[in-house]
Amino acid sequence: MASASATYASFQDRAQGFINGLGDKYEPYVRTHLAKVYMVLGAATASTAVGALLQLWGFINLGLLAALASLGLVLGLHFYRDDGKNYYTRFSMLMAFGFCSGQTLGPLMQYIISINPSIIITALTGTVVTFVSLSLGALLAERGKYLFLGGLLVSVINTMAILSLFNMFFQSYFVQLVSSIRAFIINLI
Repeated sequence: MASASATYASFQDRAQGFINGLGDKYEPYVRTHLAKVYMVLGAATASTAVGALLQLWGFINLGLLAALASLGLVLGLHFYRDDGKNYYTRFSMLMAFGFCSGQTLGPLMQYIISINPSIIITALTGTVVTFVSLSLGALLAERGKYLFLGGLLVSVINTMAILSLFNMFFQSYFVQLVSSIRAFIINLI
């Protein structure tokens, strides 16, 4: 029983430290690092999109080789640790992993296109808006609480705005339903 109360006290200390840390100011190098992380994730997403589009259009179709290369590249990223000098090698491995992952997503995207092509545009737009919003939040936030709260709020608001704009042209029932639920929740608050 004593270990359970010690674990609970440890959890309380960590939770209180997290809450207290939200008000701390982030140093400029921390904000720059966060922005770089989101930009690298955005570049990996773009690499994945290029791989998927090339597979969809039939220019490059690596098939099983892409899946095996994805596995090899992700293991390479795990075992080839960062030593400060191999940044570009690891970045290239990440971009290649994104490309090969896109190649393996091609058949799934062909199936989705046969159902409703606007699903892909909606997913891509939401991803891009989220990455851009979080990167801007990391660059502009001076305090931790605004980074966590602002990043989330800006991502949701931007995604909903873009989805509403696309909904004017594509008339998606799902987007209308999500917008209605969002409006209901906001009116409750």
